[in-house]
Amino acid sequence: MYKKISLLAASCAAICSPAYALDVEMRGSAGAEARIFLEDAAYANQERDSASVTIDPEFYYAIPDSSDSISFNLHARIDSADEERSNADIRELSYLKVGDGWEMKAGISKVYWGVTEGQHLVDIVNQTDAAENIDGEDKLGQPMVNLTLLQWQDYGVFDVFVLPGFRERTFAGQDGRLRPQLVIDTSRTSYEAKNNEKHVDGALRWAHSIDVFDIGVSHFWGTSRDPIFQAQALSPTNVVLTPHYAIINQTGLDLQASLEGWLLKTEIISREGRFKQTATGLERQRYTALATGFEVTVVDFLERGIDLGLIAEWNYDDRKTNASSTFQNDLLLGTRWAMNDAESTEVLIGLSQDLDYDTTSLSVEGSTRLSDHLKLTVESRIFTAVDSQDVFVKQLEDDSFIQAQLDYFF
Repeated sequence: MYKKISLLAASCAAICSPAYALDVEMRGSAGAEARIFLEDAAYANQERDSASVTIDPEFYYAIPDSSDSISFNLHARIDSADEERSNADIRELSYLKVGDGWEMKAGISKVYWGVTEGQHLVDIVNQTDAAENIDGEDKLGQPMVNLTLLQWQDYGVFDVFVLPGFRERTFAGQDGRLRPQLVIDTSRTSYEAKNNEKHVDGALRWAHSIDVFDIGVSHFWGTSRDPIFQAQALSPTNVVLTPHYAIINQTGLDLQASLEGWLLKTEIISREGRFKQTATGLERQRYTALATGFEVTVVDFLERGIDLGLIAEWNYDDRKTNASSTFQNDLLLGTRWAMNDAESTEVLIGLSQDLDYDTTSLSVEGSTRLSDHLKLTVESRIFTAVDSQDVFVKQLEDDSFIQAQLDYFF
């Protein structure tokens, strides 16, 4: 990994050197993180706490005499406790070609779809970097060719994606926290596709704004970004979880309405694939999942110059307690505080209540600028109550944590 980082750094230095006379814009951040857990580790070999350092450089080059450009973004982390969290990933290395009424991006890139806060059901192009965090917000770079058609903007924007090559989901390793009781062995990953991770996926999306509504309709066909886990006994005393990735068809809708301080949000998907576990193996299944709710903002709350946002969302999966997601029937209540100060201080607090199980979790995220170049971010996730029947969350019961990240922006 260190050699890869060195080579990437050397390449960036070469590109930016005066000998090449390229007007390359460079920015990014470098930081240090401390993650403190409130209880001792539940499983053998796990470290109690961890510390890490990160670097996220970004390079942008506008090609002269054209509207074309090249972008390169890298994320790298070295973690004291978990070697699976120590990695380097190219989030973006793409060439953007701008034509008359169209754009084409080729290379490695990230695409975000969705409107809801608790989970992003329709956001399927990029793989989740679960070793980075379990909240699903961090994504790996995806090889792609993306054609965007703009010439019919009165009728919306059309995107076509060709996605060659699959990225496996990352997970916490044996020494890391926030993992299930059984270690996830990614060296034994299996696929439904005959050519495994070389399968070429495809996606389409139409997006349009009509009056107060922002609408997105998408369809994806290819290897699912969500793995199915199967227990495999390597020996009588060593059982691991092995990921399996099915071929799926997923149609999604994301809808947001803006109504005088209110944002009404909905994401819904219908997914079909071979992922229903039965006594005879994996069988095909179609299911529907929904995330819907609102966010309302109270401007200048109590005449203190603070914007207060109130959030409520319901997440539902019609597989109910057989769902592979923890959001099978959950209510999310949250509040967002924007202090509107010179330091851009923000706080987001969320309380998640499972309506099928007696499981409750609390999350807090806050950030503030300490100077023009320094930013402090604090995050906490507390499992306040865990139902013994809530199998996945029960395995994380002892992993409530508080973490602080200090970033220097350059």
